[in-house]
Amino acid sequence: MTTDTLPSAPRPPGSPGLPGLGETLAFAKDPFAFVQERRVRYGRVFRTNLLGRSTAVLIGPEPFEAFYDPQNIVRDGSNPQSVQTLFGGAGVINNLDGAAHAMRKQSVSAALSRDAIETYLPVMTRFVDAAFARWTDAGEIGWNDELKRLVIETLGAVFASIEPGPDLVALVKRCELIAAAFTALPIPLPGTSYTKGVRAKDEALAYYRALVRAHRDASYDDGLARLLAAPSANGTAIGDAEAAGELNHLFLAGFIVFA
Repeated sequence: MTTDTLPSAPRPPGSPGLPGLGETLAFAKDPFAFVQERRVRYGRVFRTNLLGRSTAVLIGPEPFEAFYDPQNIVRDGSNPQSVQTLFGGAGVINNLDGAAHAMRKQSVSAALSRDAIETYLPVMTRFVDAAFARWTDAGEIGWNDELKRLVIETLGAVFASIEPGPDLVALVKRCELIAAAFTALPIPLPGTSYTKGVRAKDEALAYYRALVRAHRDASYDDGLARLLAAPSANGTAIGDAEAAGELNHLFLAGFIVFA
């Protein structure tokens, strides 16, 4: 989380790093090692400077207790602009506050409710069983590539009824490029990891918008269908562009966490 606390407010231990860059290079090199090393040095809460922004890092459930109260959370502007761009822009749930966030959460929760997940389980089990059978027959596999494939295949099936094939292969590659851009320096020049990630995000959003249109025109039983059908507090359903943005957010979150 980033914060614009007053200079007189107490701050957690940590380091601002180099002028301008802060500790961005160390974080980009290995985010997990970066966090682990500073956890040992400073504890579960520490401050740093990433992408030119003062940042507080909170580890584990205890430091987050204050943020269980929605009144203590401000999402708009909390992510660096480059990160929010990769997530799909300002209209995605992780950048919304107040009534706008509550309305979007109602739509997104329809795709992630307990009842919805129970309907996904047979499909998820089928993909996991198929993956283990494939790995057993192969003898030797590349775990990283195989796990990425399994995550996107499973998410694609349960969220948008995407069948295995070229579309899924392309989607895995796009997710890889976008995920790599999260920890790259946000330099918008040709050939940089960040530029490749932004291009992949644009291609992914175009693909998701096509999926949304297909779901508007036909009957599906998946997460996207539930998201589109869920009425918000004012009785309106989510728009096509917003639904595509939330798909991008869901796929990226699942890819980053599980792959």
